[in-house]
Amino acid sequence: IAPGATREWPVRIKIPKSMSARDDKVVVNFYKNAETALSHSSFRAKIIQTERPKFNYAYWIDDVRRGNADGRLSRGESIDMYVRVENKGNVVAKKVKVHIANESGSGVLLVKGSATIDGLPPGASQIVKLAFDVSKERPQKPPSKRIKRDKPFNPDEASFRLSIADEAFDSSIEQDVVFPISADVFTPKNVEFESWNVKKDTQVIAGPNFNTPAKGDRLAQLIDDQNQKNAVVEPPIGEFKSDQVVDVRKVETDDSNPMPYRAVCSPKQPSDFIGYTHLAAPQIEFLNLSHTMNVDRAKADIVLTDNDGLNHFEAYIWTQDDLKIKVEKLEYKIVEGNEARVSIDVPIRIGDNSLVIVVRDNRNTESMAIYHINREQ
Repeated sequence: IAPGATREWPVRIKIPKSMSARDDKVVVNFYKNAETALSHSSFRAKIIQTERPKFNYAYWIDDVRRGNADGRLSRGESIDMYVRVENKGNVVAKKVKVHIANESGSGVLLVKGSATIDGLPPGASQIVKLAFDVSKERPQKPPSKRIKRDKPFNPDEASFRLSIADEAFDSSIEQDVVFPISADVFTPKNVEFESWNVKKDTQVIAGPNFNTPAKGDRLAQLIDDQNQKNAVVEPPIGEFKSDQVVDVRKVETDDSNPMPYRAVCSPKQPSDFIGYTHLAAPQIEFLNLSHTMNVDRAKADIVLTDNDGLNHFEAYIWTQDDLKIKVEKLEYKIVEGNEARVSIDVPIRIGDNSLVIVVRDNRNTESMAIYHINREQ
């Protein structure tokens, strides 16, 4: 470069979609002959987190085709589990992975523990099918210590950790899912199925009860005549959005519920079923985070929202010292209602600081968000 002249050129840096919000100091060093340092310049680079998919979801078990169609888990029974995921955000979810982790040890065998949805546009939904078997024998000891989460062991429950994640955006939600296991042992028998033509807008009732799964709810009970309509006391969980053929089986009930019902297998075209009930994960929004790189403390203002009611949140600060990560718990607080505004006093140490917020709602659905702050040396 000649004396008095200037030159400029762009340096393009690809920022992953999963990048969390952060504020960093960028230093540019200038050299002569690639060896002798001439000078340096610096500036602050603030990354705004991109909008991410927001998932609503519903789940239910189906023991109609492979079980006894009583809507409960029995020893030795094979169960299909369906999860319906809806993208309530404004961006396309590129690859959504639905996964259940077995936390029951030998009491449950996962047959299909995960499924992937390739591309879920805003407002769209899709149903995936998972499967597991309940062991015939009642387990006598808790699961392996490899399960890190501290949960009480109940041999009469099928316990899972359900997660729905978009890896491209590093966006995920998690929830504990527990189904009681009946003491009755499942006895396989030949079952005859009928094919029914189901009209559009036909409602499906007696679906999963997310608050009290111990009721023994079944996947579906098709409203096929006026008598059954009068006998229905539970609200419908969904309806078919197109005419289609479904498999049904007639199930005789005991004296406490003498009305026989027709159990419906999950639709052969699951996307043609509209579910009414959706669960949503808590949302975390960072407001203005006042901080100066020359001070050692800052205040973070955060808004927490959840449709089902907030329960509590935790705040942590992660800092790195050489190769070691130091984690300090800042706050644990009970919160109630559908929205809460909180302020957190955050210590800022030299180097990279990660403010981590974990929030759970009344269904124990968990969300996490991270905000990075870099304090220069």
